[in-house]
Amino acid sequence: MNGLQTQWALAANDELSDLWPGGAFVKSRLGYEIELFDDHGGFRSVIKLPDDTGEFIYLKSQYLNLLDTELREVVRSYLRYILERYHTSTVRIKYKFLDFFACEISKGVHINDFLGGLSVLETKEKAAFISACKEFLNFLLLCGYEDLSLESYEEFHKLRNYSGKVNSYLALFVMDEARGPFTREEISVLSDQVNNQQLPLEFRLLLDLCLCFGLRPIQVSLLKRKDFIKDGKSGLKYLNVPRVKQNSRNRRVQFSSRILTERTASLIQAHMVSTKLPDGINPAELPLFISSNPIHLERDGNSLGSHYWEDTERLSSDYFSDESKRAVLYQKSSARINYILWGNEHRLPFSPRTGKQFNLCAYRFRYTVGTQAVMSGCSPEELADLLDHNDTNSIKHYFRFTHEMWEILENATLSRIEQKQFTAAWMREGDLVNNIYSHVCEPRNFNVIGKCAAQSVCFEEPAVACYSCDRFCPNKDVAAHESALEGLVERKDQLLTVSTANVVSVIDQAIAGCRAAIAYSDGQDVVLINVKEI
Repeated sequence: MNGLQTQWALAANDELSDLWPGGAFVKSRLGYEIELFDDHGGFRSVIKLPDDTGEFIYLKSQYLNLLDTELREVVRSYLRYILERYHTSTVRIKYKFLDFFACEISKGVHINDFLGGLSVLETKEKAAFISACKEFLNFLLLCGYEDLSLESYEEFHKLRNYSGKVNSYLALFVMDEARGPFTREEISVLSDQVNNQQLPLEFRLLLDLCLCFGLRPIQVSLLKRKDFIKDGKSGLKYLNVPRVKQNSRNRRVQFSSRILTERTASLIQAHMVSTKLPDGINPAELPLFISSNPIHLERDGNSLGSHYWEDTERLSSDYFSDESKRAVLYQKSSARINYILWGNEHRLPFSPRTGKQFNLCAYRFRYTVGTQAVMSGCSPEELADLLDHNDTNSIKHYFRFTHEMWEILENATLSRIEQKQFTAAWMREGDLVNNIYSHVCEPRNFNVIGKCAAQSVCFEEPAVACYSCDRFCPNKDVAAHESALEGLVERKDQLLTVSTANVVSVIDQAIAGCRAAIAYSDGQDVVLINVKEI
């Protein structure tokens, strides 16, 4: 084993020189120096990866060190690639595949046989493994790894529809009493408990934020004291909520402002006043939900991983020695935010719906906020902005309810033509064979603008999504397309006053497609227009 390590270290010496001092460190996406290699050039037994939420994940590398020299070279390049580009939660998933791959290969399994076995694997990680494997195979191919046949590579990359998992929004669709959105009666009870001064202040504040905005746990974790802002001129108090899932390299780059009620603002102020602050750190940079003790994972009896720190002189606090990271030492992780919720369930009255203890989960509050917004007549773009999504693709499930909810939903949307069209697309599943639209109508004057070439049910919003879809076949009715363009432009102007640029960009794509359809109707040559006859 030592011979292999030495051989690999010599072979990798030139490439290691462009890493951090001594060739042992790689800088992660969030700017942390991650120690990958030991003095012999092998992978450290445990690779420690911190996050800006104060969490560490531990990547065990026992099987990576059993790979041959060539494979370890590729794995080393791939690890550097994912560490520099992905957040810790994604790295953990991809690394789990890598560990599984190394374990199988070290047993003597040929890589082509491994790929065949992975495609029929019966495990809950199958989808994540296949996705990570496709990315890793690209590295093997680029490095000229001879044991990987081109046929096996191509066949594996053709794999589709392999997740096999139950719809994650099933609880929302069936209004599940334990995991779905809260009813109005339940919301009333929970809202009253926000005023219950017998409950911990921290819990009351978190409960109120969840009721008002349906924030993700990661967003709550990333909130800082400076995000609470009082506007002296208008008298408004609002919260700058960090946006996530925006593909930004760093955390806390994009924000959405949420106007606060007087109750929420008072709770935030009371919570900040009641919190004891550490010395030497700018109070504005500290988390809103601050941990009373800084991160110190190597202490004795720490169930979160003290044994992982036994072979190193580097302390957990050393990862946050940079001034820009010092406040992270007092961060409460997403898991701790969830714990504040469910750890206080026993303090609340029973649910009037179930007669049992409330099941508090941050995503139940998101479902609730989304459901209420739909029933209040919000358009898809407005809901996407409310729930901090880039576009309307991720919020369609809020427009699909059980048939018992349809009458209530329809009455709530009579005044919003565009939302009624969007909702109807979801509710009509199965009405037609193969294709949900025999003709596509624009929602302004209901003129037919074309047909859809998709051979499966489509739940996209008519006209808006169609104009930017490669399955849409526009007709040559110039008047219909011009009517659709007028509606899209008006809609964009309205959205600019209430939505983010990311949401409005969806309308820009539709406008561009609509103008292309108008040009096509006038007999001009237009690139990417689908003219397939249906």
